[in-house]
Amino acid sequence: FAGEMFIHKAALSLDDRAGPWLDLSYGPGLFTRAIAAGAPGALVVGLDISRAMLEVATGRVRGYTNVVLVRADAHQLPFGDDTFEGLNNAGAIHAYDDAEQCFREIWRVLPPGGLYVGSTFAEAPTLGGRLAARVAGIRRYDPGELRAQLSRLGFAEYEDLRLGGAFVFRARKP
Repeated sequence: FAGEMFIHKAALSLDDRAGPWLDLSYGPGLFTRAIAAGAPGALVVGLDISRAMLEVATGRVRGYTNVVLVRADAHQLPFGDDTFEGLNNAGAIHAYDDAEQCFREIWRVLPPGGLYVGSTFAEAPTLGGRLAARVAGIRRYDPGELRAQLSRLGFAEYEDLRLGGAFVFRARKP
């Protein structure tokens, strides 16, 4: 987990951009806290739909004055166009009812040059693994298919890094 967090922070280019940053579907707030610590002068907004995660994350980011947590749906982001320099989306796209709608919203809130960094489960290499994932209700992605989907929406400079049964990806809004 620490390695994935390091990759996400580096991929967002926190040192090279002023922010603000969005941590989409922040869960327990670990990435939100890491982004806030890595960009202490920038606004970091965390968004998640879960009340329970909001409570957990609130405790984790206590003391960080640059963090605002919001409870809302990733399918309909409550922010204006071109709002965030970068968007972190760790380990959540497999849970979205309509991932493409979320990708359109992500595109909308990023300005030209904005970075989208995320991670998700990789497609299982065996038929048995793919069937087990479907039975468990876990949507898995082939990195090439995700690249094509994001490209159709306008994202460019897609790159990914495989981490066991998952992968981290980054794409830029031109």
